[in-house]
Amino acid sequence: MALLGSFPVYPYRYRVRFWSDRPDLTTTWNYNLAKALADTGRCDVHVLTNAPLLRTRSIETEGFTVHFVGHLPKLDWWDYVTRFRYSKWHLHSILRRLQPSIVHGSGTDHEYAYIATSYDGPSVFTVHGVMQALVGKLGELPWSLNVLLARYERLVAERARFMIAISEYVARQFPQFAGRVYRIPNAVAPTFFEATPTDRYDVVFIGRLVPAKGAAHFVETVDRLVARHPQLRAAIVGSGGDSGFQQSLRETVRRKALDEHVTFLGRREQREVASLMAGAKVLILPSVEESFSMVCAEAQAAGTPVVASRVGGLPEVVADGETGLLVAPGDLGALVRAVQQLLENDGLRNRMVERARKRARELFHPAAIAQATVAAYEEIIARWWR
Repeated sequence: MALLGSFPVYPYRYRVRFWSDRPDLTTTWNYNLAKALADTGRCDVHVLTNAPLLRTRSIETEGFTVHFVGHLPKLDWWDYVTRFRYSKWHLHSILRRLQPSIVHGSGTDHEYAYIATSYDGPSVFTVHGVMQALVGKLGELPWSLNVLLARYERLVAERARFMIAISEYVARQFPQFAGRVYRIPNAVAPTFFEATPTDRYDVVFIGRLVPAKGAAHFVETVDRLVARHPQLRAAIVGSGGDSGFQQSLRETVRRKALDEHVTFLGRREQREVASLMAGAKVLILPSVEESFSMVCAEAQAAGTPVVASRVGGLPEVVADGETGLLVAPGDLGALVRAVQQLLENDGLRNRMVERARKRARELFHPAAIAQATVAAYEEIIARWWR
């Protein structure tokens, strides 16, 4: 099978000389799925991903093959406005050589779902970020890249026959989709199920530092909590996004005299993130839109209760009152009260820790996700040729 999707190049920088390392690209869901599928012994897994190279480089790693497809970054905009003609030519040429039994396009927020579903053979696409929902909530300008991707997303939904929805919320966003929908969540890496705590922060924020993830609300929450918890330790893990937004976060921390409470840890390797989660008392994610939220699923696998916004697919990932607490998006007062409740009630928090681990193992363990995905592939291949 061929999995088309964004894939982190940073871990392979010592084996392949990229033009840029792209350390901020941490699409763990595609890596987790590729590794889990390879571990079943039932799939010959090939990952195809555009990479900052002149020529395509293919490497064997952990039981599967990654094809880092040479892609000139300066042609990105031309690629987007021509329905990915440049990427489509490159990726389809590799697919014709590989002759996969099925092509899986992961992500309508990139070129991959569009290209996978235009291939002449069995295909399926997965939606991670619902672009049409995101542009509506963020009020994107008509000529923005996200609006263009939302149009392509609609085209994919109109022509595809099979879709994997990572949450019921995602499935509901495509009422026009007339094909077969498989409901399979993202897989969480084994690292999080096996995590041992290191630094012990009271509250943590983990994610891309962009307005939609709610990092600014995290800082405001910490500011209000410090009055009752003067020894509070908070960590912000992540990077990427707009450098201006990151700078404004740091300025807010300085202006509110929170330097002794808030630590910016930047981008961290997955094992470090898992240990940070396991040592934290609460993960806070005040997003305005989430189709699934890998970080909330990972936190539960690590045994960390979550306080998050009640948006998108989050009510399916976080069991409100059992593995975490959900609050209305944008309600800073409710967010602060929910975090306080967990910080000040050890019994409640400890019960949530056990429930979170159990639920994560049942729903998000890579072995279970791989089995469900292979079953979907086999059914799609059988149906395709009828």
